[in-house]
Amino acid sequence: MPEVSDSGIRLPTHSMLGPISSYPKALMGTDGLPYKSSKSSTTPYLIRRYDDAPLILTQLPWVPSSVILEGMFMIMTPPVPTMETMREYAVMLLVRYIQPHYKGGVVQVHVLFDNPGSLPESPKSLEQKRRDLGREKQLAHHQCTKFGSLTRIPEHWIPTLACRVCKKSLTHYLAQDFLELVPTFMPAHNVDQEFFTNVDGDTYSTNTESDVMIRPTFTSNADEADTCIWLHSLHSVGNRILVFSPDTDVYHIGLTQLHGKHVIIQLSKSLKVSPKLLDLNALLDAVEKDPDLSSIPVPLKPQVIQSLFVCSGCDYNFFFRWSRKIKFFVSFFSICNFHCCRSRPNRIYGIHFLES
Repeated sequence: MPEVSDSGIRLPTHSMLGPISSYPKALMGTDGLPYKSSKSSTTPYLIRRYDDAPLILTQLPWVPSSVILEGMFMIMTPPVPTMETMREYAVMLLVRYIQPHYKGGVVQVHVLFDNPGSLPESPKSLEQKRRDLGREKQLAHHQCTKFGSLTRIPEHWIPTLACRVCKKSLTHYLAQDFLELVPTFMPAHNVDQEFFTNVDGDTYSTNTESDVMIRPTFTSNADEADTCIWLHSLHSVGNRILVFSPDTDVYHIGLTQLHGKHVIIQLSKSLKVSPKLLDLNALLDAVEKDPDLSSIPVPLKPQVIQSLFVCSGCDYNFFFRWSRKIKFFVSFFSICNFHCCRSRPNRIYGIHFLES
């Protein structure tokens, strides 16, 4: 039976704590890898919290001027069994994810892939190591594939995506093939339409004339698409941006990166079947007007929520073993005004937030 302290708090037993380890048990397992928990629980919590501000839409309120697609989620769509070559798969992705936007009048479509290894060191290397250990059995008999347009589609798609070498080769091939194929999917009458994607750390664009150009303004050394999205949002044409990414990280990063644009995050796989769209501007407005955050200066509120999301666990930081992410959000909102002194509004629990 677990012991109980004098204050009535239930103490963890030896069996609950597990074997003795030199690593902090609240953050890491006995193998030295970070404890992993769910990040997505923050989305339903925020929707419930701000239920009077319609954060979730079921249809777009306008035609986007630019659409940004996270390519790492596009490749989660497996090939159709009747397909034989990778060119057929690339065309399928274009027809499903890209062509409808050009037909609807979108001017720019961006497809962004991760570019692992672009930074010499990354905190995410620990998270990647944890994931790789969980895939050892899955990849025990796997053989790597170098992808090209005539490459036969791998028999087992999920193990192929689990292999980092294959995934990098796949995204490299798709980006190059998209630059070649996309102009044929653009309506000939709309000469302003452009397509953007990233290849080996550089960003390229093409248009209805198949003019491929390198675009330094859209290029960064970030190794993950969820960060690159916001550079593309900043420089993309128009003020109505649709971002396709079910990743919770994306809209938390975006809370501080709107720059006067109206951004909607597509959380669902489709815009036609059970669409789920998060209005990021509505979320920002709800956070800025939240009475439980009244002691925090308005410009700092999105930064505080962003920091709370990161510090309570993400791919670049540890999760806490016995506390779910949502508990940190609930606790923070309940005690924020008590701990945030108006005489020192930029200090919360010793964290110094800089107004920018």
